[in-house]
Amino acid sequence: MVALLLLVEGLLFLQGARSRQADYDEGVYAASVDALRHGQSLGSDVFTSQPPGFYEILRGGSFVFGSSLGGLRALMIAFALLGCLAVYAFGRTLAGPLCGALCSATLAIAPSYSTFAGRVTADLPAAALLVVAFALAVSHRDARRAGLFPWLMIGCVVGLAFTVKLSAVSIVPALVAIAARGAQGRARIGAFFAGALIAVSVLVLPHLGALGSIWRGAVSYHVAARNLPGGGTIGGNADRVLHYLDFRTGFGWLVAGSLIVAIVVVRRPQLEILVPLLTFVVTAFVFLVWQRPLHDNHLVLFAVALALPTGVVVHQAVSFASTDWVRGLATTSVVLLLLGGYGQETRRLLRNEVALSPDLARAVSMIRRHSAAGELVVTDRPDLAHLAGRRLPGNLVDTAVLRFDSGYLTLRSVEQTIQSRQIDLVVAGRAFTHHPELMRWLGEHFATHVRIGEVTVFLRS
Repeated sequence: MVALLLLVEGLLFLQGARSRQADYDEGVYAASVDALRHGQSLGSDVFTSQPPGFYEILRGGSFVFGSSLGGLRALMIAFALLGCLAVYAFGRTLAGPLCGALCSATLAIAPSYSTFAGRVTADLPAAALLVVAFALAVSHRDARRAGLFPWLMIGCVVGLAFTVKLSAVSIVPALVAIAARGAQGRARIGAFFAGALIAVSVLVLPHLGALGSIWRGAVSYHVAARNLPGGGTIGGNADRVLHYLDFRTGFGWLVAGSLIVAIVVVRRPQLEILVPLLTFVVTAFVFLVWQRPLHDNHLVLFAVALALPTGVVVHQAVSFASTDWVRGLATTSVVLLLLGGYGQETRRLLRNEVALSPDLARAVSMIRRHSAAGELVVTDRPDLAHLAGRRLPGNLVDTAVLRFDSGYLTLRSVEQTIQSRQIDLVVAGRAFTHHPELMRWLGEHFATHVRIGEVTVFLRS
């Protein structure tokens, strides 16, 4: 059953990875991995918009799945399936295999989770690791049997998740609440934080020389972005997160139904787990409301936080039915919602499949014709460089508008990199076009420039 469940979930996630066109962030991360694999250093050479653990996961995974866009997406699908397997183990520990299957299926059809399971982002692997940590915590919640070592390992998993995406800190209160039960509560909490510190140290210490640069990219840059115009407001974020529960989806109805029936079916033994689970929902909500700017990929955290208690409560509701016909009706309703959600997500992901436009295909072809394999180029469309098999200078793997607006990238530094690295080909089609002075400078220093749709290719000769 578990193998079949993971196969069906993997087929769903695969639909989101079929697009031949990479989004901007995927291009950034693919270019970063390529730069790291060719000797550039994290932080000192390669700009890091995420903590170092994410790049180490990408670099390590690229040796297994390949460094192509398809390979990196396969790595994300593997993490998504890990999360589904972990939530199955979580549900099975609480109420048996059927509860585990329900929890896993509920997570799989959560819109954000299924969408970003096939895309290269830091949010998905971090969220999957948080599910692993929660599953381990539930299986070792019994203070009479669990020692300190499991909680050291749980801390290591959370520490790893934190070095992948800082939002992982939102799960800490829930896990501390579970660890605090029993006579060994303080010792287990200490072991948990010790494990987290060990994991963070192992991933950060190798980059100690570039720690300042990594901090600027992974933390200071995002803090500065919060204060820029157009970054959103707390009220706007709250409204967006609350409307994440779309009642046109099976996931939305399952979550709403679980909130309603929880009042009737939940008993004191279930509260020992549901209280930490609801704590995670609240802390995830608070973190996302605080996050500015709030992007769709950030909502993966909320999908995981909602899916964990939903599966447990829905299973409890079905089991609580007093007669066979009520139980049959409840089971049928849940199965139909899951199947409907699966179908909806499949159709949505298929509709989102995007082929490379003719103009972008021409731009990729031109990059290949006018540069050698592995040659450094500069572009504000890193996806095009990756598709062409060309590398970017590490400090320019991410040339987002936000980096310019926040002051973490300047026009002068772009010009200096082009000159010092003797770049012979530049492609402008996104942030560069917002700066007329940079476009004029490129026109003056490059003999040929060719306009292809919204993209301009600058050539030395």
